[in-house]
Amino acid sequence: MQEMTKFDDIDTYVTKPADYPHSPNKLLLLLTGGTGVHSTNNQLQADKYAEEGFLVVMPDQCALPSHLLPIPS
Repeated sequence: MQEMTKFDDIDTYVTKPADYPHSPNKLLLLLTGGTGVHSTNNQLQADKYAEEGFLVVMPDQCALPSHLLPIPS
């Protein structure tokens, strides 16, 4: 099961194993390069990990709200 959802206004792709939540699963935080969460290839990669039993969370790192960005010194 895959879905695009929002956590704190950040687009996040979440994909779950077929047996979720009925069996213990491992969590994988998948961080992408510049192509982001809307890339079909990144989503396919996340789906592949889910097929192997991982609950995958892939946040859009390119769209972080300004309050989460580092403040230059």
